[in-house]
Amino acid sequence: MKKIISGISLIFFSIILFGISYFPSSDYIVKLGSWTIPPGKFMSAVIATGGLMPFITAICLFICGFILLIWGTFEK
Repeated sequence: MKKIISGISLIFFSIILFGISYFPSSDYIVKLGSWTIPPGKFMSAVIATGGLMPFITAICLFICGFILLIWGTFEK
């Protein structure tokens, strides 16, 4: 049960952290004049606003939370 609660809380915090890095980037996309093709328009905005580290951390937290949630669900 502790793994399930930990997994849910990690997923919740990852969503909050992703939102913190997403909203300034989405506001900056409107003002973005040009971008490089490989990262694309969204990732160029994330890098320009300084939200790359929270973005990567949010993805890692979500993956860890999902693993803990599945592990706690199927554990006997």
